Amino acid sequence: MTFEKTQALKNLTNAIISGDIPSALLFYGEDELSNNTLVLEFLQMFFCENHNFCKTCESCIKMISKSNPDLLIFPKNESFQVADANEIIENAQISPMLNAYKVIYIKNLDKSTESAQNKILKILEEPPKRVIFVITTSKTSAILPTILSRCNKVCVEELDYNSAKEYFKNIDDETFSEAYKNFGGFLGKLESSFLGGKIKEISNLADDIFNNLKSSKEIISYSSKLCKNKNDFLIVLKILENKFRSLLGKHILSNLCIAEIIEELNKAKREIENNVSLGIVSDNLLMQILQIKFIYK
Repeated sequence: MTFEKTQALKNLTNAIISGDIPSALLFYGEDELSNNTLVLEFLQMFFCENHNFCKTCESCIKMISKSNPDLLIFPKNESFQVADANEIIENAQISPMLNAYKVIYIKNLDKSTESAQNKILKILEEPPKRVIFVITTSKTSAILPTILSRCNKVCVEELDYNSAKEYFKNIDDETFSEAYKNFGGFLGKLESSFLGGKIKEISNLADDIFNNLKSSKEIISYSSKLCKNKNDFLIVLKILENKFRSLLGKHILSNLCIAEIIEELNKAKREIENNVSLGIVSDNLLMQILQIKFIYK
């Protein structure tokens, strides 16, 4: 199992064995794929008759074939809506069919309407017997405080190198090592970096900007490359942030200079996520990096 070595899954396994699972669990972390992968592994252990995902008992077979009648997954479409909340309220009253408990699993609740969240408040506060709610989010600030207060929270940890590599068995060692160096053990970020097999190309662009952006003459050239793809742009920002952080305390650039550049990189990320024009974001970012370096020269 991918998260087998993490403290989070160890704690959850102990809770399963002791029969001390809360009625509502909120898995939170910055990476959606990591969040939902940990939940799946927890559920595999939870439903298994031997609590070790034996893959041979009836419950395990049902999980593998995605036909467990006591696991209900929402939302039905891209984001959690009032219709999903209504269906949850209705289904929560029905007793489990195969297992001791029914699990209602809500993915990425941060991508929901406030009215949909409000709709499930009461059932979270007074859950029916033998029903457990499992929720994931990559942005706790988008979850109603009243929902947060009703859930036991599970922090989704970054994976170590070997655990993350096991998940991406089909990725060659060199490519994986390059990606892990820049993104660490977050599955979604690693997966995004592998799409199209462009991680080396993207990494080279980040290296080029880091080492060779020295005057405004280079801005047009670098900006045109950054504007081609939103996901690639975000990856370049992460690589650049890692590179500048690695200079802290090395007296190549002052720590204040590095801190201001990192703030500009994070500002660019927020603008991209808010759908600001990539051309505007890249031009402004590159100019700001040059100006900050000049000021602290």
